[in-house]
Amino acid sequence: MTQTISLPRASSDGLTDAGATALLGGTVLANVIFGAATIVAPSVATEVGADAGAAGLFVALFSAGFAAVLVLGGRLGDRLGRRRLFRAGLVLLALTSLAVSLVPGLAGLLVVRAAQGVATGLLLPQALTTIQATTSGTRRTRLTSIYAAVLGVGTTVGQIGAGALAALGPSSWRLAFAAIGVLAIVVLCVTGLIPETRSPSEPGIDVFGSILLATAIVALLVPLGLGRSLGWPWWTAASLAASLLAAIVLTAWERRLPSHRALLPRDVLRTPMLRVGLLLTALFFTGYGAFVFLFSSTASARLGLDPLAVGISLAPFAGAFITGTLLSPQLAIRFGAPSLMRASAIVQAVALLAIGLMVWLEWPAPSMLGMQPALLLLGFAQALMYTPLIGTIMGSLPHELAGMASGLLATVQQAGLAVGVAVIAVLADVFSAAGGAGFAACLLLNVLLAIAFAVTAGRLRRLSPQ
Repeated sequence: MTQTISLPRASSDGLTDAGATALLGGTVLANVIFGAATIVAPSVATEVGADAGAAGLFVALFSAGFAAVLVLGGRLGDRLGRRRLFRAGLVLLALTSLAVSLVPGLAGLLVVRAAQGVATGLLLPQALTTIQATTSGTRRTRLTSIYAAVLGVGTTVGQIGAGALAALGPSSWRLAFAAIGVLAIVVLCVTGLIPETRSPSEPGIDVFGSILLATAIVALLVPLGLGRSLGWPWWTAASLAASLLAAIVLTAWERRLPSHRALLPRDVLRTPMLRVGLLLTALFFTGYGAFVFLFSSTASARLGLDPLAVGISLAPFAGAFITGTLLSPQLAIRFGAPSLMRASAIVQAVALLAIGLMVWLEWPAPSMLGMQPALLLLGFAQALMYTPLIGTIMGSLPHELAGMASGLLATVQQAGLAVGVAVIAVLADVFSAAGGAGFAACLLLNVLLAIAFAVTAGRLRRLSPQ
């Protein structure tokens, strides 16, 4: 028997502009945190005496915690009340952000960073679902567009804001996370403006599946981040084996559950379009996380730029991404989404090769100004890869599967970010002695991911309705 998932309907209470502002204020914090962490990670590593792998883990564990509870958080909000979960996420986000600003050692920082990701994973699903449940027509379209733009702007705000604070002194990076904690408290104080909504049905909650997913991701990331600096002790192999075992058990467990309860519902995963979309999402965000971390850490730790300068150097890249996001619907209509995505992936590969070549040839003092054209092209191409992907995948699914598919795409997005950062951090440490050639070698991972994206997008073209 197939479980029907009811889409949220507009609430009679409605969502005021002030309530929408409160929702978006909480939403932007998620990407502010990711942007801030990529900029301050080298400063964190310097303070605690860690290598690039541990710095990557500081970034990646946030996305791991985020990915582990996204679907669970959405379903808890549907059952217990979305405003209630939004508030709970903000409380936990404030506490964990303040903890990051205070905890002294690497182990403690990694634990609270993962908890910070869990808090964001509880908070974020409630925002878009509340917008869908309490608005309709042009206002829903407008708020949804603002929601998407806010996510893009958040990364840039986090990079520049954290960079400005981290540039003040050796441990001043902690001020960035203290500020995020204060902002979470401010947003918490105005959540009374948000109407309470719930799902008309009782969604299933797969706690065990969420625990298995978190175990699989964290058990993979920790040995990748710490293994090389510790000489690959026995527990790193055990952890990798535990990750594989958790993934196997998760697969078996999900097959036993009815789709309305499963974390990875069979009804959704049977859809060929979605399977290809999930693969494309994983390829894209693995490359995105890897590039942002590699560029930021190299500019800071190897080229001597202060965190603020690193954030500013990435601002045009982010601006081009936002511009591409706004233009992509018209371009997708004109050229077709799969064709646009394939061409943009090839352009991304060319831009990455240009950046790698410039750094290699100009090492040890590559020109940040000279790299801006390639960075602009890269940001614009990435927007034209990802934005049409989401529209194509979600538009191809029946309405009753849209909510589950959205949760799966968001989970794969965060898992991809986590794995990309962790892997590129290890590679950057391995090739650190090679200077510019090492940077270019690491960037080849991104080029390969872009090529794989272009090839896979060809499958999407065959599946898309003509």
